[in-house]
Order: sequence, then structure tokens, then C-alpha cells
Amino acid sequence: MDYFFRVDSDSNIGAGHYERCYTLAKKLSQKFKVNFISTNLTLNQKKKLKKTKIGIIKINNISSISSDATNTAKIIKKGDVLIVDGYKFNNHWISFIKKKTKNIFLNNDFEKKFNCTTINPSEIFVDHVRKKFGIPIIKRNFLVDNFERQFYQIKKSKTILLCLGGSDKENYSEKIIDILSSSKLKKFKVKVILGELNTNFDNLNKKFKRKKNISIKKNIKNLKNIYAKSAFCILAGGTMSREAITFGIPSMIFKVSFNQEQNINFYKKNKIYECFNINNINKINKNLFINKLIKNINTFNFSNFLKIISFSGYDYLDRYLFLLSNRDQKPAFKLKQTSWKDFIFLFNLANQNRKKSFSKKKIDILEHYNWFKKKISSMNSKNYILYNNDIKLGQIRLDKKYKDYYIDYSIDKFYQGNGYGKIIVKLLLSKFRSKNYNIYAKNLNTNFKSKKVFTPLCVSFKKNYNKKTVIFKLK
Repeated sequence: MDYFFRVDSDSNIGAGHYERCYTLAKKLSQKFKVNFISTNLTLNQKKKLKKTKIGIIKINNISSISSDATNTAKIIKKGDVLIVDGYKFNNHWISFIKKKTKNIFLNNDFEKKFNCTTINPSEIFVDHVRKKFGIPIIKRNFLVDNFERQFYQIKKSKTILLCLGGSDKENYSEKIIDILSSSKLKKFKVKVILGELNTNFDNLNKKFKRKKNISIKKNIKNLKNIYAKSAFCILAGGTMSREAITFGIPSMIFKVSFNQEQNINFYKKNKIYECFNINNINKINKNLFINKLIKNINTFNFSNFLKIISFSGYDYLDRYLFLLSNRDQKPAFKLKQTSWKDFIFLFNLANQNRKKSFSKKKIDILEHYNWFKKKISSMNSKNYILYNNDIKLGQIRLDKKYKDYYIDYSIDKFYQGNGYGKIIVKLLLSKFRSKNYNIYAKNLNTNFKSKKVFTPLCVSFKKNYNKKTVIFKLK
């Protein structure tokens, strides 16, 4: 069984579809054979695939969606997994491919009904019944694991990053550079990044060559360092705006394409970024825009930083990998000690399960940060993440209270119903079997799933607090 990606990239389509697929393919290629099926890819995109040992299969003479489906179906075999990314692929195309394989996953930002598993990269949600999931697809190497250092880098930086996508055919970049040429921003360095498909490089360099604080570069390979050292971003509402969230960078986002609507709505709904429609660029008051930008930079604080980064959805990529490959791998469960790389995962996990917790109040990101900082360095707390192969499934913790230890565990809602609760508790008990610990689990009497986990493992139990709580002695 092989993995195939059906995706194209050109000046009309842009590079976002390819980048999402490449992020997934790079991870899958570590264990499986992966191929891209494409009509168009750029030279650098092909080089990236070859470097990662991902195959490229070119299909030609695509005169219609039907001929596209016919040519694609000739390549794949029964049982292969096909990941599709693009807006032209409809149910007619999917139905034709289903004659060869049922394992079809479609990346699509729009709320349409497709007869295959659908991934919306602009949202975060779980719907196993309808096989629809909101999963941001973020590069693995964009993980921040030292939050205070990253925040201080943002605060001391004097760089404003501008990028309006892979092609920017209408050359909106020029109009925004005109705004950023203001003398009010002379203390800042404006770094303009043009995508590989952008044809305006020479003209922009010629026009702004006398502006010493403006640097224009094309097709930068390593964006990680640029993100990490930027004080502010002005971006299109596509893939790069999602990436900026993982670094906690304050930003202004422009909707430059119809397919960015859901990202823009997500940012507005959660008050992450201020958003604009690029079609209104000529109506923008330059002074107000510059003043607002400077104010955002100057007033940006650690709480703002944490709020942005809390929406990164970095670990949600594991959910997609689980859907794609879990059935094809042997289970390999293990506990790993918690680190700062797990901070956002644990924050999202904690707020998923408030109904089953003793405190129902939603946890604030700054509150979680202060709690986590104490907990991870405490001698009285032992913290672990449950993995199956490389996928994070949940957390378990032992907290010492006087001479006894109490378990706290939770499984990500995406993976619930697979028996992972019992597995994580058994692994922890096994880990401390040789220690002379008294281990207890305090459980709400109405939390039937946890009671089902603890009951066969306990040596005794008792009810208290007006029978609302059960305490299990596990060891």
C-alpha cells in the first residue's frame, strides 16, 4: 500500500495547496512510499520532493475533470491512500476514484458535502460521524519550545515581515510597501518575501532600491528564522498566516483570495488578528494604518503572545497522521516525560475535558502557563505524554499529596473510544510498580468512562463528598 497526493501548483492556483501536502508527505515518507501526482509543479517544488525521496508522477492532457480522474485512477491501486488538495476536485471526480480505492482524504476549506473524509485546514473541530475534521496543517519544525525567549525576540526585533502569498498576481505587495515606506517606520526594517511564482521581483527592487530599510527577497527556503525574528507580520490569509500563529507574532492579515474566507473568519471570531480585504487597499488611511501598526508593536505583551500561540493547532497534525496511517502500523505505546514542547497540547487537552473535571471553568492561557511552569519543575509531580508510535494521544500525571500520589489523566477527544485510557493508566502503574507508592485516583461519580478504567485496576475504593466523588486505591 502506497500514499499518493493529487495536487497542482501554478500562478493561478498558488503554492498553499502544495505546501500543505508537502508537510504531510514529508512526515509520511519516513515510513511509507509516497508519490505526488501533478500536472504542474515549480522547479523548486520538485527539488524539495526529490530531496525528501518523494516520487513525482506527471499527468498530461487534462482537458476536463473526468479526464483528470481517469488519469489519476490509472496510477493508484486498490488499497492505496490518496490525499487530494484543490478546489476543482468534486464528487464526480471522487466517485470515479473510489472504484480503485476507498481511502480518499480531501483537503478543502469550504463547507461542502463530499463523499469522502474531508479535512478543513482553516478550522479546528472533530466530527467522526460525518468524517469531517478541522485540522490546521503546520510544519513540524515550526514548534516553539521556549516561550519567554520567543516573546523577548519579538519585543526586541525591529523587523516587519510582509508576504502576500506565492504569486500575488495583482502586485498588492507594491501598494503595501508604499504604505510601509512612511518615515514613521524608519527605525524598522521591512522585509518583503515574494513567492517563487511572483513575477514582480525586478520591478519592485527597481522602485524601492533607494529605501534602505526595505529589503525584497524571493523564494526564501528557510522561513523559520525570519518568522522567529520578526516584530510584526503583514500577511495574506493563507498558509503563512497560520504559520505566524505558531510563533505568536502580532499581525495584520489581508484576504487576497476567496478561499481565505474561513481563515479570516477564524481570526476574527477568536480575536487573533485584525483582518482587511485587499480589495479595499486604496481606501486605507495610511496614517491610521501606520499608527495602529506601531501601537500594536509597542503594546504587545506576554499575555497577547500566549493568546496567539494558543491557537497554533501544531499538535493537531497528529490527528491527520492518525487518520492516514494508524491502521497500517503496529501499536507501539509508550510514555514520554512531558516537556515544553507539550505545552499547547496540554492546554487544549485541559479545556476539552472541563465537563468531566472538578472545576468546570475554562482555563486561561496565562493561568495555564504559570501552572505548567511550576508543575514541570516540581519534585512532587511526575508528568507524561502517551504516544502510539509518534502520535500524541493524551497525558497522565502523578501528584504527591503528603505521602500519597494521585493520578490525573486525559485522552485527546479525537482518539477517545479506543481504550487508550486503560492503556495509559496501566503503563503508569507498571512504571512505578517497583516503587513503594500509594497511588490513588479521585474521580467524579458521574465520569463513567474513567470509572470503567479504574474499577478493574483498583484494590479498593470509597465514596465521599455526598457520594459525588469516588476515590480508587490502585496500588
